[in-house]
Amino acid sequence: MDVSPFDNSRSHREQLGRTYKGMDGFAPIFAYIGTQGWALHHELRPGSQHCQKGTPEFLQQTLDRIAALDLKTQVLIRMDSGNDSADNIALLRNSGHSFIIKRNQRQEDPVKWLSHAIAQQEGEPERPREGKEVYTGTAEHLRPGGESSTQEPLTVVYRVVRRSIDKKGQPLLIDQIGVESYWTNLGESAQDIIELYHDHGTSEQYHSELKSDLDLERFPSQSYASNALFLSLGVHAYNLLRSLDEQARAVREEQKESWPKRIKAVARRRVGSVVRDLIQVAGKWVSHSGKLVLKLAESWPWSRVLLGIEARLRAI
Repeated sequence: MDVSPFDNSRSHREQLGRTYKGMDGFAPIFAYIGTQGWALHHELRPGSQHCQKGTPEFLQQTLDRIAALDLKTQVLIRMDSGNDSADNIALLRNSGHSFIIKRNQRQEDPVKWLSHAIAQQEGEPERPREGKEVYTGTAEHLRPGGESSTQEPLTVVYRVVRRSIDKKGQPLLIDQIGVESYWTNLGESAQDIIELYHDHGTSEQYHSELKSDLDLERFPSQSYASNALFLSLGVHAYNLLRSLDEQARAVREEQKESWPKRIKAVARRRVGSVVRDLIQVAGKWVSHSGKLVLKLAESWPWSRVLLGIEARLRAI
């Protein structure tokens, strides 16, 4: 789950506001599911709205949609530091799913984190280069919402980096200390949890496909309600294109022996590529014996994919 600012500068649309990226626009929130990036839920928001406002309700709706999918396994839910809230964590703890939420360090002293990390460290810290030490571990005493919170303590995974020499080789007068930490109930190693969270950045690609490939970023209407409908239709089109790509991938797997070697098979293609290869098709309608026939170029490899998809859908 993540918020993505939509730039609508130099316009006069309803609910236009200053986003955290410093431009005038909107700040819709999206929930994607699966490694293919299916859009599970979304909500258009005014640009000036804080990312946490309305998020517990949005999160509950997302959890309801996950339940409706009747999946046979748990889902790992990832959220960034803007959604570090005791309300969100309480919902997720009750959901039965795993989660990783990046913590907002707020006024926490990085020196205290370094002292804790050194005290808990077993063996030597990681030293990727001279003048840089990395401490990774867990803390079990922190409560979501602060010390006065009624919630039970929750595991916090942390990475503390101390630099005495910068990346250019310049010694520093005072050590630089950087801290990143995460709330989680996932019983994996600290290193694995941090890597799993960093993979959260792939959602930026899904935002990019909606905004660039489908040209949804600048809304067409002055009406906020009309733009919300426009975004919903765009998200629906995005999922249809994702489904079409899944069908195309299955057909290509069946035809892999005859495909040109210059065209590589990939697990996931951007929706812009799907539009280019499977929607914007060059063809010709021919009337023959009272029937309309669509002619496609035989030398164009995606022709066979289109025919394969048509056969699969007809069978369904």
